[in-house]
Amino acid sequence: SSFNRFARPDELAFCQDKIVFLEENQSVCYWGFDAQGRVWQSVDPDGPDWYEESNTLPDFLWILMHYQLAQGGYPYCGMKSVDEFPDDRAVTDYIDAYGWPLVIDTPGLAIYAQGCQLLWYLYDADDDIVTGIFTSCLHESDFEALLEKHGFCDLG
Repeated sequence: SSFNRFARPDELAFCQDKIVFLEENQSVCYWGFDAQGRVWQSVDPDGPDWYEESNTLPDFLWILMHYQLAQGGYPYCGMKSVDEFPDDRAVTDYIDAYGWPLVIDTPGLAIYAQGCQLLWYLYDADDDIVTGIFTSCLHESDFEALLEKHGFCDLG
């Protein structure tokens, strides 16, 4: 529950033929899944309007678990602003130079991982990186090394 909030087993709700298992961090929307493993989103879980996500439940959870780690699940977070690069291509070249595997590539979000360290960014519909490159790390020593070597600023 570092970012979006998973329901505890005793909080799972059955609404509109879906099991509601996740609440967005600002309580704006909810996610549920159906018996076929499809994931659905709604602003009102008791209402009639549910919209199908493009990923099946296993893929949705794979993406979400990485994003949960990026958005506060790992305690050490930093950022390098896009203003420090001449263009978005320079940003992606910078990330490629790390040699870390791309583990999440879904519209609007890219996450690279190496052990318990993440590099990630959000991008808009024009593939423009919105703010900058973020790093999230489980261990302080990994985070300190990224700060020192690559000039990330500490968001702690």
